[in-house]
Amino acid sequence: MSLKLLMGNEAIAYGAVEAGVQVAAAYPGTPSSEILATLAAMARDKGFYAEWSVNEKVALEVAAGAAYAGARAMVTMKQVGLNVACDPLMSLAYIGVKGGLVLAVADDPGPHSSQTEQDTRKFAQFAKLPVLDPATPREAGEMAKYAFELSERLLLPVILRPTTRTCHACQDVEIADEPGVPRPASGFARSPNWVIFPSLSARKHPWLNRQQEEARSIFEHSPFNELLIDEASDVGIIACGVSYNYVREALSLSGLKASILKIGTPYPLPHGVVRELLRRANRILVIEEQEPVVEDQVIALAWHDQAPVRVSGKHDRLVPREGELNVDIVKGIFEEYSGRKKAGPKTTGLPELPLRTPVLCAGCPHRASFYIFKDAAKGTEAIFTGDIGCYTLGAIPPLNALDTCLCMGASITIATGLNRVEPERRQVAFLGDSTFFHTGIPGLINAVYNRANITVVVLDNRTTAMTGHQPHPGLDRTAMGPAATRLDIANLVRACGVDYVREIDPYDLKAAGEIAGEALRHPGPSVVIMKRECVSLVKKGAPYMVNQENCVQCGTCIEDLGCPAMGRTNGVPYITRNCFGCGVCARICPAGAIGESEQG
Repeated sequence: MSLKLLMGNEAIAYGAVEAGVQVAAAYPGTPSSEILATLAAMARDKGFYAEWSVNEKVALEVAAGAAYAGARAMVTMKQVGLNVACDPLMSLAYIGVKGGLVLAVADDPGPHSSQTEQDTRKFAQFAKLPVLDPATPREAGEMAKYAFELSERLLLPVILRPTTRTCHACQDVEIADEPGVPRPASGFARSPNWVIFPSLSARKHPWLNRQQEEARSIFEHSPFNELLIDEASDVGIIACGVSYNYVREALSLSGLKASILKIGTPYPLPHGVVRELLRRANRILVIEEQEPVVEDQVIALAWHDQAPVRVSGKHDRLVPREGELNVDIVKGIFEEYSGRKKAGPKTTGLPELPLRTPVLCAGCPHRASFYIFKDAAKGTEAIFTGDIGCYTLGAIPPLNALDTCLCMGASITIATGLNRVEPERRQVAFLGDSTFFHTGIPGLINAVYNRANITVVVLDNRTTAMTGHQPHPGLDRTAMGPAATRLDIANLVRACGVDYVREIDPYDLKAAGEIAGEALRHPGPSVVIMKRECVSLVKKGAPYMVNQENCVQCGTCIEDLGCPAMGRTNGVPYITRNCFGCGVCARICPAGAIGESEQG
């Protein structure tokens, strides 16, 4: 064994390799992306298969197929990705698996980079599947190995649920010098039990319920649960996942004495260790982020046993149900719980960090695309529907180029619905190239089939930029190397039945503007593919500068583009060295006051 400093996501990947994973699939999404990225980097050398799938549903179904054949498989995603994958997941709970199947679903309390703050432990409870909640990167790696064993023992998928702080924190982790050798998969054996007819579901549901109790029995002896007794205190604190770290530090700062129960297996909750704490404590405080998953189970167990204890936490509003916790917040909870301060908002006592509004990068081709379509749609009351990706930032002033954003692939379908209510207005749907492959195609087919009068703009920057530049089917590479086939978006759009399909470089403002105008006037669905690489993938061009003598201070360059490389001093525009050299500002300047810097 050797020590290696690993991010939590990397530790999960190394744990899966040590467990002998044979198939890994994912769709990128912060905070989970590095799990598959790490697996893909090791796949060829270690002898297993890894892929970036087109969406989370596909990824889970690929992994499930491998598990049907007896292989160990892992699928990774963020919490909202589980919404996409929930259809196969719910049925998989009834069908079961043969080889170990682990879902690493990263939650994002805060949220930092997500549409929702949902709690995957609730999803696990809904699906009746066991879930593991790591407190540290080291534990995340250990849980990844354990999850495969648990899955094979229960014949069920198992969910590993790290949160943002565990995913992205780093810790020294023990790594095996040699990876686990994948067992030869036993192969797929035909059986009626793989076909989910209603009769099978009715028969398997009681089995699924029994497996939950089997999981609870296994968790009674799990090394991821630990009870630390303080004989001098009648207070018991139950902490789940990363909250355990905050509890330990906050206790040392607050001076509160308490027994602590660390729970790494929040569902189904092991009863034995909880009962031990209920016997020793008169008061119980449950500290967990997001939903009261553990708290609800503790309350139910205490009520069932008629234990003379008071359980506090989220239900008495002592612990917040929204946002993520930290040491200062938990310390404030302890002070309020012990009566050392009056109830009220919990503050850290530290000054707030300055607000940094997210913005598209300098030179981002999406900025030009938004400018082109806003200009082409002037006076038409067009509605711009958005999607999930870097380009969601188009909704932020001064661009103000998106009116809606719901979830992956919804830009086209939302535009279609709006068109049914307001056919006199033009709806313009923006989505990225990776999002197009994720869930954009079904929406486009629906728009064509039902003849929606909308314009779809595919912002093709040749990568999945927002989550770390992962490949997609429109590129010449896969997670493991060169791709045998690259799918052409324009040809796919034509195959979906779209008559008006155009590709254009968004830096070519004049030609792109003419095409945008044609697309907006075209009856029925039209598609424009704005094709230009992400600025992070290409060499920086010569920077531009403002000729102050020619500048009329109209503000067009600042107010219409919102480029972070531009600013004002005493009302006069200037360009910083962050300029990427795209030249879009020069092309829209009515006074011709912007040009390439002579100094380069």
